[in-house]
Amino acid sequence: MSSSSLNKNSNGKNGGLFSFEDIRKVRDTDSNNKKKNDEELLLLEHDTEMVRVGKVVVPVLRSLSQRNRMFQEGVYPGVEYRIMRIFDMQNGKGREVFGSVPGADYELKPVYPLVQQLERPWPVRVNEADIPKLFTAGMYNGVSALGSAVTAVVGLTTAFLVSQLVSLFFIPSKSMDPTMQVGDVWVVEKVTPRLLSWSRSNSNSNTNKVGDVVLFSPPAPLRDIVEASNTASVGGGRTRRTLSDRDLFVKRVAAGPGDLVSVNQAGQVLVNQQPSPGKRDLCDEEPLRLIERYVKPTPNGGPGLQILPHQVFVMGDCSSVSVDSRVWGPLDQSNIVGRPLFRIFPLNRIGGSLSLPTLNDFSE
Repeated sequence: MSSSSLNKNSNGKNGGLFSFEDIRKVRDTDSNNKKKNDEELLLLEHDTEMVRVGKVVVPVLRSLSQRNRMFQEGVYPGVEYRIMRIFDMQNGKGREVFGSVPGADYELKPVYPLVQQLERPWPVRVNEADIPKLFTAGMYNGVSALGSAVTAVVGLTTAFLVSQLVSLFFIPSKSMDPTMQVGDVWVVEKVTPRLLSWSRSNSNSNTNKVGDVVLFSPPAPLRDIVEASNTASVGGGRTRRTLSDRDLFVKRVAAGPGDLVSVNQAGQVLVNQQPSPGKRDLCDEEPLRLIERYVKPTPNGGPGLQILPHQVFVMGDCSSVSVDSRVWGPLDQSNIVGRPLFRIFPLNRIGGSLSLPTLNDFSE
């Protein structure tokens, strides 16, 4: 069915469910079989089938500038009125008629009680020319439903697009302490990783620099470690909580492609035979140093691990508790999905620097 047929009733008159046409108008053609414009249509005979005594109609605005005048007249936009009487005002006679004519006066009364502020003595008498547009109740409800559907689609689309650009991230652990503390909420942007991924696909350059803080989806080795640690006994058996696609991790890039990384049993890292920059022991020490049980040190006398193209070596700022590349190996840069921008909670620490902490940052 064509869109034009949706906007007509069975008699070919205006007033279909999703029509935007004024129900008073009658479509006609001139001697050259061309449709007349809106100004000419207003001079034609009204559609007495659609606008007559007893019919329920809904006044509609054409522009917001008409709102005050309609309220003064008692013809509220979007309210259903029943036409009580119609007066033909041609030649100033005011003859009562059954169907609408151009320039007629309508006596209108709401079909349901209104809020106290809008109530007045009913019916009100208003000239049809003071009503910018007139719909049937079905037309108005149909157009309103269509508008609501469009608004919902636009809202959902906008929300989806925004979610692809930015999101919020809650810091669940101490691995990035003191830069990011447990309970902090950070705004994360997701555009840069996508652009960098495209850049990597067109060149061999490293696009995540040493010192960058990144959010990433867990690689398989990290996923196995986390899921194994979340295994619990339930009903005599053991169950494992799996990670979802929404579970992300945050670390700092410590080495990039081509760098040679070596790790000792205590978890200390050398990058190209030099200590990893920055202080990573400014957080509270984990007394049992459990991280040392998981660290995979470089074999004695070994040259270390060379980071492959499109990989990075990531570490937490709190090395004594961070399960990072020292444990599960380098991170493929395709896993990186976001970068934190600024902290929005708690309120007394809004903002915040992402620079790698130094001892001077915490000196009195």
